[in-house]
Amino acid sequence: MSNLKIITGHYGSGKTEVCVNLAMKYAKHNGGCIIADLDIVNPYFRSREKDELFLKNNVRLVANNLNMPNMTAEIPALSSELYGLIDNHEDRIIFDVGGDGNGSRVLSRFAHMIEKRDYDMYLVLNANRPFTRDADSAIQYISDINTQSRLKINGIINNTHLLRETSLDDIIRGDRLANEVSEKTGIPMMFNVIPERLEEECKNAGLDKFFVLEELYMRPDWL
Repeated sequence: MSNLKIITGHYGSGKTEVCVNLAMKYAKHNGGCIIADLDIVNPYFRSREKDELFLKNNVRLVANNLNMPNMTAEIPALSSELYGLIDNHEDRIIFDVGGDGNGSRVLSRFAHMIEKRDYDMYLVLNANRPFTRDADSAIQYISDINTQSRLKINGIINNTHLLRETSLDDIIRGDRLANEVSEKTGIPMMFNVIPERLEEECKNAGLDKFFVLEELYMRPDWL
């Protein structure tokens, strides 16, 4: 397993929620981590919005060259720190990357460096999203990201959800889709993202490979 995790996924997949929860888990159990917000396409639900949370929990945020991590406007000025992060083989590092063609293309400028080292590039798959709700669509999506980024997705994460209304049926359906995509592509299915309240139900249903969301950091209580 690489210390560099590149997480991508379609708009609405819950990609950033996974990134933030992963960062908080690393901070809690591994003494901290670094998260880089490379999503220059989506202006909503950005990991850079959680700079205060990260600061309190030993997570270092890398956002843009203007040194303004809490700015949510679209700034195509990626931090020069990214080059150092790619060469960093010690710290746990998460790249939060936009999932469409434009979003994943940002990786192409670093691909010549990333491909020379070990990296994990995971697709967050949500079967409730229209562009990834069947295996053929998801496989085409993977192909597009691979082409635009000039890197290779090498893991699939099932994050099929309806926010706080997520049911066991949602997770099971997403698990089936993720495993079907895995069988057709040879890309391993890494884990199911589940809310803590459904952990026992998922175990009883025979599901495994869990990543439990401790909190919906990207969604306020009223949303």
